[in-house]
Amino acid sequence: MRAPARLALGFVVSVALGALAQRGVVAAFGDGDADTALLILVPLAALITAVFGVVAWRGWTATRIGRTAAALVAVLVVLGLGLTVAGFMLVQPGALGHLPLALALFVDAAVLLPAIGAVLVQWLLLRHPPEPPSTAAVGPA
Repeated sequence: MRAPARLALGFVVSVALGALAQRGVVAAFGDGDADTALLILVPLAALITAVFGVVAWRGWTATRIGRTAAALVAVLVVLGLGLTVAGFMLVQPGALGHLPLALALFVDAAVLLPAIGAVLVQWLLLRHPPEPPSTAAVGPA
């Protein structure tokens, strides 16, 4: 399968799996709107797909795809940890004192975890570049 088809398939699969995960997270958190979280995930999945597309276009090797996946996962994990730390630091006494922490954990679970899933889906689809056409199969010139 060629790169554009793999990228498109990866985008569709990652958004579908992310939507399922978000529905579960929203149900676990109680009241909420999973469609709003999906509006954040779709552009994020498109950005992840675009990054992998640029890497495949510039030189598709298994090593480059693996390093790109590792870098994207690292960025998402650092972003999630930063949100969680900020949420803990903003906790205050009172009725809504834990709201920043709850929002940070919700974004971590409903957006960043499905985004990491999108990176893993793209990596699974792109980790084996297509074989170059052999000259023996072409026949005599």
